Amino acid sequence: MLNIDLNTHHLFRDELIKQAEQDRIAKELLAERKQQHAHYNPALAWVGHRMQEIGSRLVKLSGTDDEGETTYRPDVNLN
Repeated sequence: MLNIDLNTHHLFRDELIKQAEQDRIAKELLAERKQQHAHYNPALAWVGHRMQEIGSRLVKLSGTDDEGETTYRPDVNLN
């Protein structure tokens, strides 16, 4: 029984070491990216992308000024 516990402990330790190495690499990459693009914010980038998507859908729903009439459909979902 003791051998199984020891093996389990070693597997758990190896997994923790592997996870720590991945975290270290990720931190290094993020630090490098931050140096290259100091003002980049992923959350704001996502919000901006969503605003573009929703804006383009609104333009499609409302039609263009050249058409002369609106193509508004209240039953169409923007998402």
